[in-house]
Amino acid sequence: EYADTYPDLMAAFGYDRDLLYTHYVTYGIREGRTATFSPAPAVESIDGFNYTEYADTYPDLMAAFGYDRDLLYTHYVTYGIKEGRTASFS
Repeated sequence: EYADTYPDLMAAFGYDRDLLYTHYVTYGIREGRTATFSPAPAVESIDGFNYTEYADTYPDLMAAFGYDRDLLYTHYVTYGIKEGRTASFS
């Protein structure tokens, strides 16, 4: 639905679910785009994401992203959950 709603995203990503989701959490939310999601594991909002703890827990992420909240959150929801990494939310 997200790709069908936005032709620019369809042209860029087709129906690649992972790329579309990454776009949404990285840019789409801030651009005011809307998306509908099918049931998936619950992921807390970026607003409560303890990004400093996440970076401090994983030295590879600290080296790659420093304390960039947006990049760390995007990593967590895109890869971290699948990799079994943990994060805390307030």
